[in-house]
Amino acid sequence: MQKSERARLIYLIMHNIGGFLFATPEPLEPLRLGEYYKLRVPKLNEKRGELFAKIRNDLIQYQDEELLDNFSSTGIPTAEWSKQWVSNYQAEVKAAFSSASKWHRIELFRTKELADFKHWGRSEFLSVNEVVWLSVGLEPKEEFVKAAMPSKRTKLDGKFDEVIEYMTRHREIIRRKFDPNSFGDHPDFKGLQEWIDEVQLEVHPGFANMLAARHKRKHTNKITGRTDRSLEPMDGRERASMVKLITAMAIDAYGYDPKSRRSAIPNEIQGIADRLGLEITSETIRKYLKVGAEALPEDWKPE
Repeated sequence: MQKSERARLIYLIMHNIGGFLFATPEPLEPLRLGEYYKLRVPKLNEKRGELFAKIRNDLIQYQDEELLDNFSSTGIPTAEWSKQWVSNYQAEVKAAFSSASKWHRIELFRTKELADFKHWGRSEFLSVNEVVWLSVGLEPKEEFVKAAMPSKRTKLDGKFDEVIEYMTRHREIIRRKFDPNSFGDHPDFKGLQEWIDEVQLEVHPGFANMLAARHKRKHTNKITGRTDRSLEPMDGRERASMVKLITAMAIDAYGYDPKSRRSAIPNEIQGIADRLGLEITSETIRKYLKVGAEALPEDWKPE
């Protein structure tokens, strides 16, 4: 076998034993799930490192022919000896991490619950709940979102959970800043980044990098050569016409319903503006839509 082929076969055998637990020699950047979570991370990573080295050292002592005779090209054991050898190590991995919490296992085994920052970095906007979970390094799964709502009182699957207790408080801090009235408002990427820096909120490095990259793209895409100073002041009639025009477009093009107290349309428009490099908050958009809607006939109804 070529050196690269041998290395890949060893990787596949180890993957068959522990999945993504052994994806790389080094552990992942820890999730930001509070002090209780953080306390156990070093010990678990030490145990993981010891197992990684033990299994790998066991494998590299075998000659190419021995590996090929006992394992398929995808790392599956084919002989009775290799099947038992894999089974023994699988049992050792299971025993080593049987007491680890579901949160630690997400990080250790690199499950699909880990945040996909590349995906979310393309989003027009992020909701408060998405910010809450992505900021610690996790996908905003419905199960997680529901568990961190204040009414759930830090329980998941009926059990007390220190991570959920932390996430409930973490969510409340973010909600009070960006959606205090629970209208479904959301932060713009720049405002979110500035606020995190201002209050020194601990977030996952992947989330911080995503915000920085999004802000960089937005800055690059900004229209140059124009500033707010280039716009002449509008009189009252012009302003009234402008808000009516904005409201009409929001209703006709986006399905905005002025009678809905929690319409998501202001957030959608704000996300589009943010992508285009136009800085405006969803609160401002909501305010102008409300003013424009006051000019609608009293008997107006959405189609």
